[in-house]
Amino acid sequence: MPNKSKKFAKSKSQPLPAQLQAPFQQAVALHKQGDLQQAAQIYQQILQACPKHADSLHLLGLILKEAGELEAAQEAIRSAIKLSPNIATYHYNLGLAYQTAGNNESAIAAYRKAIRLDPKDIKAYENLGVALCDIDEVDAAIRISLEALDLNESSVVALKNLGTLYLRNGNTSGAISAFQKAGKLAPADAGLHAKFGNALLRAGRFDEAWPELEWRFSSDDYVKYNPPRSFSLPRLDCENLATSRVLVTAEQG
Repeated sequence: MPNKSKKFAKSKSQPLPAQLQAPFQQAVALHKQGDLQQAAQIYQQILQACPKHADSLHLLGLILKEAGELEAAQEAIRSAIKLSPNIATYHYNLGLAYQTAGNNESAIAAYRKAIRLDPKDIKAYENLGVALCDIDEVDAAIRISLEALDLNESSVVALKNLGTLYLRNGNTSGAISAFQKAGKLAPADAGLHAKFGNALLRAGRFDEAWPELEWRFSSDDYVKYNPPRSFSLPRLDCENLATSRVLVTAEQG
């Protein structure tokens, strides 16, 4: 999954008249507090008076993205970029809006622009790696994930992505190493444990894999796509197999 938005970069766009400075600061405060509806109303009022205020366009775009209005969000952020094209955060958040909509090609272009403007933007590297992975650009995604780890060796997103990519190209030992490092940084990440378990299975390390795979039942993604089974038989505990009857059922379709 991609990182969340950055929100409050400042541009050098059309300056606000003095009478709109306080409303803008109020809108930003409401935005930070999570009162998105009220913040959006104030941004819109500001834009009626100052339609070229890039920060208001950008921040309104973020609220639209959170509301699921992805096309409107993209349009608002693109409009901000036209006014202030050299703000890395604008390009990053445009990439995130594209990525959320499943438009990975456009997201990749936006993240690359963000990185050119801010070569130390770790979140842009992380999300770029995820987007490249999603379109099976494995070699490019590995390079970007390694660059992200050069910037921050504790990036759980980059380590998870790298492990997934290594599994995809058959580097099981590399995947295990990446997932192990990520697990030390995020020990409660159920999805990460499940990925680690799959890597261990591929390596034939079954006794180590089973406990990791048990974490999948705590993963939101797993529960979302694998609803609880419709029967009440107990799960297999591998005891007394010689005298037990075992029902085998597909877990994932």
